[in-house]
Amino acid sequence: MVGSEPDSLRVATPSARRSRAGARCGSEPDSLRLATPSASERERGRNQFDGSMAIGEEDPAEEPSMNREDCVLFSGAAGGAEAEFGAAAERHGIEEVNFTFEGRKVARQRGIRVLTHAELQHGDVSLAYVGKLMHRRYPDTAMFKKVLQSIWHQVNNGQEIYVVGIVQRDDTVKGGTGWGAEFAKICNKPLFVFDQERDGWYRWTGDAWASTGSPVIAHPHFTGTGTRFLKENGTRAIQELFARTFA
Repeated sequence: MVGSEPDSLRVATPSARRSRAGARCGSEPDSLRLATPSASERERGRNQFDGSMAIGEEDPAEEPSMNREDCVLFSGAAGGAEAEFGAAAERHGIEEVNFTFEGRKVARQRGIRVLTHAELQHGDVSLAYVGKLMHRRYPDTAMFKKVLQSIWHQVNNGQEIYVVGIVQRDDTVKGGTGWGAEFAKICNKPLFVFDQERDGWYRWTGDAWASTGSPVIAHPHFTGTGTRFLKENGTRAIQELFARTFA
């Protein structure tokens, strides 16, 4: 479990600037910041996640009454789960921002945001740090590092994180997508994973994964990412998530 990491590798709060290993939360450069929030966003009081609520604590003010004009999906336009999140957003009239970089193939063109070298570096994190969190080795290539950097931007911009994949026995999510889930944990953001093998949604409580039934998107700026190997039940889970929220 991630909680066993030594103090030197932990990020204490969402506002921390940088750990010794390189992970950062809540420090998006001015060039990537969104416009002033709408009145409905301000009323929800959640435009900038401040970590003031305990992990897993329910907010009584957050009953879903989402105004789709206020909502933005942050994703990456890769094939599989990200493409399906984007397609669902488009069907429901939700704005999408897809972070990518030069040389990467994308499955969607709507909302493409090509990150500059400087912006990618803003999300830089050491492979040793990621490997330690994820209990595995990753390829030390420029392309893979850029993938991790782009995932940083997806998660950093979202107030709530949705992932489709497989939760492993060590509580990490399988594949490169797993870094997005771990970074969401570090930033203390609401995190939901649809496990395609268990055929159900799970919520991170801060200590473990808990079955959560059928979640509803509760924050206007949310992240959708996941595996390239999307199964029929994963596709259905994304479609139903949007249908429940934006009916």
